[in-house]
Amino acid sequence: GIEFFMDDYNEDTQDDDDFEPSHRMNAFAPGLGSLANHDGDFVNIDRHYRSSRVDYNFQTAPWDAGVGAFTPHHNMLYTTFRDVERGMELFLDYGEAFHDHALKRNNQLRKIQGKSRDWDFMEEHQVKQCPTELATEKAKRERLKVGMGVDSSILPGDERPYTEYRPNDHHPADEEDEEDEEDEQDNYDDKRYGWNVKPLEWLYDNGVCLSSGKLWTGTSDAEYTGRVVFSTAGIAKGEVVLTTPLIALRRDDFRIYKSDPDAEHVRDTVDKSTVIGDELLFNYAYSHPDSPMLLVPNAPMANFINHGGEEDANVQIRWPTAGSKTARLFDWAYNRQKEDIYDDKFESTNHNAWLKDHPIDVMEKSGKLAFEYVALRDIEEDEEILIDYGPLWDDAWYAFQATHPYARSGYFRHSIGVPDGFYPDNWLDVTDQYEIAEIQDLENNPLEPGVALPMTWAHNGKSLSPKYGYIVGLEKGFSDRFLAYSEETGVIELYRKLLTEQEGFRLESDEFTTYKPGALTNTSKTSDVELDFFVYKYKADNYRMNMHFVGPWNEASRKSVNEALGDAGFDLAMKGIGERFGYDNITCFHGSYM
Repeated sequence: GIEFFMDDYNEDTQDDDDFEPSHRMNAFAPGLGSLANHDGDFVNIDRHYRSSRVDYNFQTAPWDAGVGAFTPHHNMLYTTFRDVERGMELFLDYGEAFHDHALKRNNQLRKIQGKSRDWDFMEEHQVKQCPTELATEKAKRERLKVGMGVDSSILPGDERPYTEYRPNDHHPADEEDEEDEEDEQDNYDDKRYGWNVKPLEWLYDNGVCLSSGKLWTGTSDAEYTGRVVFSTAGIAKGEVVLTTPLIALRRDDFRIYKSDPDAEHVRDTVDKSTVIGDELLFNYAYSHPDSPMLLVPNAPMANFINHGGEEDANVQIRWPTAGSKTARLFDWAYNRQKEDIYDDKFESTNHNAWLKDHPIDVMEKSGKLAFEYVALRDIEEDEEILIDYGPLWDDAWYAFQATHPYARSGYFRHSIGVPDGFYPDNWLDVTDQYEIAEIQDLENNPLEPGVALPMTWAHNGKSLSPKYGYIVGLEKGFSDRFLAYSEETGVIELYRKLLTEQEGFRLESDEFTTYKPGALTNTSKTSDVELDFFVYKYKADNYRMNMHFVGPWNEASRKSVNEALGDAGFDLAMKGIGERFGYDNITCFHGSYM
C-alpha cells in the first residue's frame, strides 16, 4: 500500500501553491508502487507528491451508476533522486516502520541462529527445505513419504543435512566489534556495489517488458468509465499487448466487515459476522464463481483496461506460452528453490506450475505467477483496449444500473470473470481453509499407543510442519485417568473458582500468582495439599476472554503431574517418540493446563 490523499489535486487546484490536501489514506498502488522492492541503502526513486490527480470523469452521485465503481485517483508519478544507470534495479523507500521491522527480524535471527554460519544467510523457506538427517530409518521413510525430509545420502555436491546447520554447541551471536563508520561503509560499498545492475544484453535475453510499448492511458467518452488504455500504434492479432504479475487473494480478503476502531477489546474491533460491503479492489480482480481465489493484476495500466463485452473486446487473457521469456521468468520465480539463479541457462521443467497447485499453495506464492493480454484481432492506432468481463459481470451491472439510485445498497461491486476453462479444475469447488487430513479412521481404528505419524494438510498431502507436526497414539482411557487426577488434586475446582471469579480468585489481565488447589477439595491426599500451582490470566483486557494457564510451580507439583501423566499412559507416547527419533532423553520445557 501507499499513502495518498482523498482530497487530491485536480484541474482547479493543481497550479494553486496554497492548496494542500489533508485527508490522508493508505491504498493499494498497482504498477511501479507494488513492483519496486525496498533497500534502504540503494533507494533511487521516490513519489512525486504533487503529481497525483483525482478525476471522477463527470460522474455525479448518486445518479450515475459509475460513481464509486472505479478509482478516481491516478497519475502517481515516481522520480529519480540520484543517478540511475542503464540496467539498474529501481528501489523505493518503504518507510522507517518497514525498515526497522526488517532490521529487528534479521537481528533476532542472528541472535537465535548464531553468527558467522551458513545459517545466517538462509531464508526461512530455505531452512525448511534443508534435508534432515534422522536417527532411525523408520522416521526417515515416513518423512520422505510426505515430503518432510530429504535422504542426505543422495544430496548433490556439498549440500548438508539440516542438523549440520544447527550443531548442538551453537551459541548466540557475540557482540560485534565497533568499527569506524566510514571504513565500514567503504567495505560495504566495495562488497555490494554492482549487484543491483544488470547488463542490457542480459536484460534483453532474460527480462520481460510488461508493456508492449504501444499503450497509453487517458479518459474515454464512454459513459460510466474512469481511466482507459489506448494503443499508440497498430497491434497485430495474436500479439502480447501487456504482461502482468498476479496477486492471488482469498475472496474474504475483499470483504469489508463491521468494525469499531475504538473497541475496548481487540477481538471486538472487527465483527466478522456482519459484512457491510466489498473493497473497491474487488472490481479489478479476476475470478471464477466456483473458486475461492481471485487474481489481481498489478502491472502498469493493466487495471485501466475496460469492459467491451463479447462484441467489442479486442484482447483476452491467457497463461504464458511454453518457451516464451515470460514463461521462463515466472516458471523460475514460482518454482524457485534456494540458491537458484535466473539466467539464460534456466530451462523450465514445470511450466505454469500454479495451474497444478491447490489455490492455498498458489496464494502462498502470490506475485510469482502471471498472465498476458493478447490481441484478438488487429488493433488500430488510437483504438481503446477492451476486454470482455463476462456474462455474470454484465448481468450484475445492468441490474445495478436499472435500480433506482436511492434503492441501491451501495456502490457497484463485481469482479471480472475469467474465460471458460481458464481456471483449472483443481481450483474449483475447493476450500481456501487450511485443514488437516485424516490419518485414518481413528474412532474405529485408533493408533497403537506410542505410534507417531506425521500430520499432513488435506489440500496437498504435504506435512503440517517441516519437522515437528505429529499425531501420537495414547492408551485408551488416558484422558479419563488424567482427569481423575486433576479432580483429586483440586485443579478442576481451582478452574471453577477462577472462571466464575469467586472471591480471592479473580485475577487482572496478565496477572500471575500461585495457589494450593489441593486445599480446595476434600478428596486430596495430605501430600496433594502442599502442591503449588501457578495461574496466569492471559491478555484478558486485549481479547475479552478469561483464559487461564494453570501449571505446576514447585518441584513437588512438577513431579506429581509428570508421574500422573505417566500413570495415565503418557510414558508409552514418550517412549514411541524417543524411539522414532533416536533420542536418549526428552526434557519437558513447559507443561500446563489451558
